[in-house]
Amino acid sequence: MGFFESLGQLVTAAMRAAANFVENVTTPALRTSWDEVVPTLARDYFRNEANLHFSAAGLGYNKHDAWLLAEFSQLAYHEAADAQKYFQRFNAQGWKLETFAFPIEPKTQALIATFGDIAVLAFRGTRFEGFPSFEDLFKRGRLGLISWVDLMSDFSFFIKPHAPGGVHGGVLDSYLAWRNQFISPLTKVLAGAKRVFFAGHSLGGALAALAAQEFRSSVPVALLYTYGCPRFCNEAFRASYAGLPVYRLVHGQDFVSSVPPDRLPVPEGPFVHVGDILLLPRGKSKVEVGGHQPDVLEVIEDTVVNFPATVLVNVANFRFQDLTKPPSPRLLLGALSDHAPRFYSDGLRVEAQQP
Repeated sequence: MGFFESLGQLVTAAMRAAANFVENVTTPALRTSWDEVVPTLARDYFRNEANLHFSAAGLGYNKHDAWLLAEFSQLAYHEAADAQKYFQRFNAQGWKLETFAFPIEPKTQALIATFGDIAVLAFRGTRFEGFPSFEDLFKRGRLGLISWVDLMSDFSFFIKPHAPGGVHGGVLDSYLAWRNQFISPLTKVLAGAKRVFFAGHSLGGALAALAAQEFRSSVPVALLYTYGCPRFCNEAFRASYAGLPVYRLVHGQDFVSSVPPDRLPVPEGPFVHVGDILLLPRGKSKVEVGGHQPDVLEVIEDTVVNFPATVLVNVANFRFQDLTKPPSPRLLLGALSDHAPRFYSDGLRVEAQQP
C-alpha cells in the first residue's frame, strides 16, 4: 500500500470518526437526509394502529388524535392513487378516503376521510418531492421537485382583506381557488358528519385553518390541529376562531412556524398565529404545552451553528459517483429538517402509543 493511499484512508477514517461524533454526540436529532424528509416517499402510515379511531372524550388536546391527524396531514401530500394504497387496510373497517385536487396551479390539494359520523379534512402543504438535480432546475413551473408556485404563495408577505379581518395573500388565493372548485361536493360529504377534524402541515395548516373558520358555521367542527404552520392572518381574523379548539404543534426550531416575522411592517398587519403553541422538542416524544415559539432570529442562529456539522458529515460521506445523481445531503440544517412532517408523526406516535 502506497504512502498516499494509506494517508487517504487515514484521513477518511478520521473524518468518519468525527462525523460519527457529530451525529451521535453533538447533534443526534439531525441524523437525516433530504430523502427522508420528502413527504411523498413510501412509508408505513398509522403504524401499529389496528383500528383507526378518534377520542370520544371532550374537545381537549388528545395525544392519540394529534398523532392520527399528523399522519393524515402527511398522507395528504400523496396523489390520490397512492393515498388510497396506503390507506386501503382501513377500508374494511368502514373508512372511506377521497382526494380533492385542484387541477391547475396552485394545485391546492386536500383529502377527506369519513367513518360513520366522523370526518377528517387534511390539506397538503408546499409540494416537495425531492432535492432537485441540475436538469430539474429548468423544468417549467417547478424548482426541480419543489413547486415554485407554492414557494411564491408561501412568501407573498402581504395581507388581503377577508372578513372579518385579513389573511396572507398567497394562502388566501390558494384556498379560494380550491374552495370554489369543491365547495359543493365537499358540503355533501360533510353533511352527515357530527364531528369534523381539520388538519394540515406547513401551508396545509393555514389552509385547514381557513376551511375550519368557514365551515364552522355549517358543520360541527370538532378540532383544528396544525403542524409547522406559518403565521397567516392578522389579529382581527384570529378573533374569529374564538371558541374553536385550535392546537398548533411546532417541532424543535421549525423555521416555517417563525414566518412571516411578527415584526414585519405590513399594512393591516402584523401577521399572527392562530392557536396556542404545543412544542415537540427536537429528538423527544413528549409534547410541552405552552412551549417557546421559535423566533426567526433564533432559527437563523440555529442554522448557522449547525452548518459546520452539515459540511463535515457530507464531506466524510462524499462519493464521486454521487455527482451523477441529484444531491442528497446526509445531514440537514436543524431548523430546516425540523419542519419535515415525518418528525411530527414519528414523535407524536411514540407518545400516543405509550400505555
